[in-house]
Amino acid sequence: FPQYNDEHPHSALAYFTPADVHYERVPKMLARRQAIMDAAYLEHPERFPAGRPTVPAPPKAAWINPPENRAEIELGLH
Repeated sequence: FPQYNDEHPHSALAYFTPADVHYERVPKMLARRQAIMDAAYLEHPERFPAGRPTVPAPPKAAWINPPENRAEIELGLH
């Protein structure tokens, strides 16, 4: 499992690893990715016809077997 959790970026997690998400490294890494995209946009805006790109963030919650009671999720009981 180490390769799966620590090295393999997951598309469902916006190409972060499960370890990045679990150990809360995403905000710093997301800011770094966005800075790179901002620099690319400033240098070559013609490459981005839709405008300034925004780097996607992983979902707030991901479940294999979601709890049946959504209220429990919102209260943080799971």
